[in-house]
Amino acid sequence: FEMGQKANLTDSRRHQLLKKGAAEVGGNWPMLVAFERDSVLNYVSSKSEQSIAEAQRFTFQESTTIMEGLARGYGKWQHSECQAMKKDLMKLDVDGTGRVPVSKFYSQPDAADYHFTESLEYLK
Repeated sequence: FEMGQKANLTDSRRHQLLKKGAAEVGGNWPMLVAFERDSVLNYVSSKSEQSIAEAQRFTFQESTTIMEGLARGYGKWQHSECQAMKKDLMKLDVDGTGRVPVSKFYSQPDAADYHFTESLEYLK
């Protein structure tokens, strides 16, 4: 999960707080929300009998179909995010060795798109 958060899939209040925090920080959150909205609108437009106004509620089967579409398309969407992150990491590698000094890795400015939080143990 982006921003180094552990997932608790049953805590809806925590989920809403994480979404609010992500929206405030910005970063890639607006693009993720747009990806989700596009997927829903693509589903709605594929069902000619259903108007956008009626599409505020979905059956379980419709939700499943929408989620399957999100899952199929997410890899392509995430790939562009990975490429952007790679580009930012490469900027931190001033020697061209493929290694980033730990001090630079952890000390990104507040305005940076990525703030890396992986532990030293994880990075080894």
